[in-house]
Amino acid sequence: MKRDVDQKDFVLGHQVLSVKEAISAVCSAFDIPIYFQLKLPVLFLYKLARIMRVEVDPWSDYCIRNPHMNYKTVNPKSFGMVSSYAKLDELVQDTLKEQTLVDTSLEANPG
Repeated sequence: MKRDVDQKDFVLGHQVLSVKEAISAVCSAFDIPIYFQLKLPVLFLYKLARIMRVEVDPWSDYCIRNPHMNYKTVNPKSFGMVSSYAKLDELVQDTLKEQTLVDTSLEANPG
């Protein structure tokens, strides 16, 4: 196998994806219009977590404080292979398709 990565530590994943892009992909899959998006201050996120009684673990805390960190990732394309889901919207569309098939089969064969 050919690889274009010369390091010993690997991060499995795909291309960098912003929260805005992820929200857009999921909303378009469900045909939900996006009217506006707000950038939330970090302090607001911590206060919201406290109100909701959500514990912010050390890794989540690090990610909140460093939102622009990126890693060089390794995926099937790195090894000359084809990825089944190269983008998030492909994954969401296929998942919805599978869910529709399951729902249809349950309606046809109840019980």
